[in-house]
Amino acid sequence: MSVHAPAQDDGEAIAWSANDAPAGIAALMARHSPVILGEIHGTAEVPALVAAVLASRLATGGAVTLALEIPDSHQAALDAWLDDSARGPAAPALAGHPFWSYGDGRSSEAMLDLLEQVRRWRQAGAAVDLLAFDVPDPSVAGALRERHMADRLEQALAKPQAPPMLVLTGNLHARRTIGNPFDPDVELMAWRLRDRPALTLDVRALAGSAWICAPGCGARELGVARPAPATGLRLFGRSSAQGYDGELVLPRFTASPPAFPAVWSAPRPAD
Repeated sequence: MSVHAPAQDDGEAIAWSANDAPAGIAALMARHSPVILGEIHGTAEVPALVAAVLASRLATGGAVTLALEIPDSHQAALDAWLDDSARGPAAPALAGHPFWSYGDGRSSEAMLDLLEQVRRWRQAGAAVDLLAFDVPDPSVAGALRERHMADRLEQALAKPQAPPMLVLTGNLHARRTIGNPFDPDVELMAWRLRDRPALTLDVRALAGSAWICAPGCGARELGVARPAPATGLRLFGRSSAQGYDGELVLPRFTASPPAFPAVWSAPRPAD
């Protein structure tokens, strides 16, 4: 689940420019795991950012686990496709899973591009793992879903010699706090990981669009941040009231439509 909100104005000085942010996030992974990126689903820019962070991390020879808000029931099919070069394009291998018919921003063209890049790295021998951590049943929401996602991440983090983890999720799940606009008592995913050396960042833009389902799905213009913050990555001196340790402000978001429009037919689950 994600929401669009004005940018914070109570952080420290910008630590990295928007262009240098991927390398900055990769460097932070040396001492923080998981690093949680809270996004507005359905943009072209955020999956591209994730790919750039992974590229920077892998360039140093470091291993990494990428955790995506995809139903964990899709894990086996994703693993098989990532590791089998004979399987060819993603469409016939992946499109049959119900996830790709949701039509929301998590199953976008940009997300498929990210998966394709992970596949290329894997087949070139890079130490990058993929973890699908969402609930298998899209009707499950609220506290049960937050607990499931946190437990799935915790199981991976608790493995001996687990590599640093980069998590991409909706910006509500990424808040290390209790409560959201829909339920003041829900313990959010990031809150449930509070005993980990986690870092949670809110990824936002000054303006632009995203592929949003609310309730119909389509490209939606996002509100313009007022006052407009400077772009770049900054860490807050303390966790913000919204439960983030920092924010990355990009110049603009661009909506990314569903990866497989032909299978986009199922009712939209909670994102």
